[in-house]
Formats: sequence, C-alpha cells, structure tokens
Amino acid sequence: ELGGKILRAARVTGVSEDDTAADEGGRCTVAVERYVYVRPPAQAPPLPPALAALTSTSLSARFAVGADGKQSMVRESLGLGYEGHEYAQSFFLADVELEEGVAEATGWERGLHAVIEADGAFLLFIRLQGNVFRTYYCAAGMEPEQCTQEFLKERWAAKVPGGFPLKITRFEAPSTFSVSCRLVTHYASPHGKVFLAGDAAHCHSPAGGQGMNTGLQDAANLGWKLAAVVKGEASAAKLLPTYEAERRPVAQWVLSTTDKTFAGITTASSPALAVARNWLIKTVLWLPPP
Repeated sequence: ELGGKILRAARVTGVSEDDTAADEGGRCTVAVERYVYVRPPAQAPPLPPALAALTSTSLSARFAVGADGKQSMVRESLGLGYEGHEYAQSFFLADVELEEGVAEATGWERGLHAVIEADGAFLLFIRLQGNVFRTYYCAAGMEPEQCTQEFLKERWAAKVPGGFPLKITRFEAPSTFSVSCRLVTHYASPHGKVFLAGDAAHCHSPAGGQGMNTGLQDAANLGWKLAAVVKGEASAAKLLPTYEAERRPVAQWVLSTTDKTFAGITTASSPALAVARNWLIKTVLWLPPP
C-alpha cells in the first residue's frame, strides 16, 4: 500500500555505508541471505525451487534502520557497543489453557496475578483471553534444562497460595529467556545513514511494561524525519541527529527506572517484608481501572 517490499524467509548478514554524506548522495548496503526460522522442535519445510535458487543478495539504499532486536546484526556490523549488564535471573514461560469455567470457579478470573517470594523469585500469571493464561517463573540460578512442565507445576504448588488450577486442557511447551539492561553507544552509524531503534538500541527487564512503547516511540520519532529528508524537505545533517538527542534520554530514564524496579522485586528480603509486598501487589492488581 505504501510502496514497500517485504523480503520473506531472509535475514540480514551485514550492513555497511560509504564515506559520502547523506546529503551528498551517500549510500548504505545491506547484505541478506535466505533463512527460514521455526520454533524448535518444529522443522522448516523445504524451500520452493524459486526461493532456493537465490541464497544471498545485497540491497542499496540512502538509509537503513536496524530494528532487529537485542541480538542485532545491524548493530554488530556497525561495531557499536551495547553497554550495560546481564541479570542473574532467568524466566521460564508457558501458555496454558484451563478447562471451561475453572478460572471463575477458583478465583482466577482477574487478568493478572503475582507472587513474590522472600528469596526474590516471583511468579506472574496473565490471562491472555478466555481460558488461556501466560505464566512466568523468574529466579536466579536456574538452568534451561530445568524448564519443564513438571518443574513449573511444582513451583506453582509450592509458591502460589491455594495453588494454580491444574485442570489444564493445553500446556504449550515451556521456553526460557534471560534479560539484560543495555544501551547502545550511538543510535546511528558514523556517517549517519544507518540507525538503530527498539531493542537493537536498548533493552531492559520487563518491569513496568515499557519496552514496546519505547521502541514504537523510537520508530515514530525517526520515521517522519527520514521521510522529510527523503522528500527533500529537510537536511539530513541538521534533522537526523535530533533522533538520538531526543530518544537517548528517554531510553536512559526507562533503563534506570526498570533496573531499580526489577532489583526491588528480585532482591531477597525478610519473610515479613515479602508478605507485605505481596499484599500491596494484590491490592493494586484488584483495584478497578480509573
């Protein structure tokens, strides 16, 4: 609709730019290769001959934006640092579907439930829709091979007052992930033709739920500026540097805030403080929306 072209079953393998300024006709080059990802243990089907015939190519453009996440190949290609720290905690995640009517009958009809332990471990249950819940268990010192249905059910039974309903009709294979608190050293390449946005530029814990909003605001800020330059309505040298000037302080604030919040949740405390913290969280979660 807007004139763009989507290359499916492909991934970026490298990004470079020439030494010419963007306002003087400089270009950047994006290398891509054929690639199909499916979530394990599923396996990707064979590629059609038309797709398998071309395994790699390169694209040339005035500008490129790397919105390719925490493990950004664009950022790596540019040689930009990603400064910060990893958290000791890991997250185990699983989606489960309860039998019809079980959530209401057992008091789990509310959309969000949380339990925080004195040792800093916590459980989070989010009702996605209908009878489907997304469950998280976060703790330090866990290994990926521990992430099983049996382990999660044992944690629910041990940590959740009254237990989580176990009349489950569907239990998606659990997965594991870790989180970091990091910020890129620069939002743009040395010659100002390649930019980073979203998790490619900053990542943090899920505390506060700010990640998606921060990335979308990056895109909104950068998008209109690139459009103005491409249309000849603004100078790249004058307008595009304002992207980092405006967005970096926001990311710094989000990282600082979420880091403190996550540390407050996961830091070990006395049993009495853990009880008070859970009571406060439960009270807040049960308040009606304004």
